[in-house]
Amino acid sequence: IFSTSVWIKQSVLPVGNQYFLSKGIGFSNNFTFGFYIQPGGEPTFVVKNSSDTIIFNSGSDTSVVDNNWHMITGVVTNSNVYLYVDSVLKASGSISSSAFDGNAPILVGDVAGGGGNFNGTIDEVRVYSRALSASEILEHYLAGAGR
Repeated sequence: IFSTSVWIKQSVLPVGNQYFLSKGIGFSNNFTFGFYIQPGGEPTFVVKNSSDTIIFNSGSDTSVVDNNWHMITGVVTNSNVYLYVDSVLKASGSISSSAFDGNAPILVGDVAGGGGNFNGTIDEVRVYSRALSASEILEHYLAGAGR
């Protein structure tokens, strides 16, 4: 069970996936999670445990490549995964277990194993050892929305 939240600002569409927060190496056995921007500008949250790899895309209507600040939040519970963009739930689904490898480092602006470097600005990276509620996510968003 965990939550992560990060503010990002990007003005140029990426050529490939650009990771702004990740834990683990690529999609190897110790990869736990990653946030990246797809070439269309959509934020994506990928979660992997010993039995599942689940990719949550915010949808083509949610480009964050507009030179404005956006808060991206991922929440993982014992059985569900949620992706929020600017405090709005954009994707959710179930996961069979939340048992993740805790030994890999968390990387900001990159993914271990090379490639996918983020070309933008990152601020206020937060990692929680609990699931944030929707009201907490909204509160954090409103506190930082005047950037």
